[in-house]
Amino acid sequence: VLIKKPLCLWPMSTDLVELVRTNASSYVRSELKRIQELVDIHKYFTSLGKPPMVVNYADMVWNPDYMARELKKYLPCAGDLDVDYKPKLGKDVFPGNNMKISTGVKTYGLSSNPWDCCR
Repeated sequence: VLIKKPLCLWPMSTDLVELVRTNASSYVRSELKRIQELVDIHKYFTSLGKPPMVVNYADMVWNPDYMARELKKYLPCAGDLDVDYKPKLGKDVFPGNNMKISTGVKTYGLSSNPWDCCR
């Protein structure tokens, strides 16, 4: 599963807000590099006859029930995905993974308006 984060979502990240404010060209270069890496990974797995699923980060945030159904179709052995699951400090959220979310995906999506960052 590859996750693509639309460029217009940069205002949702406090780290990126600062980077764009101070060095927008650096952000654009890093995003272009990341997109190319995703394309290369997609090509690689497709060449092996195992095309990956590409997930739009925005769909994960604002259409989590739909994405859970789609992921279950692609990864049936994964079982049910709980979009209301709240990450636990020290277990899911720790310094090494840089995860900043303190609520479930569905709750996070409901608390943020996509139009606030994507105008």
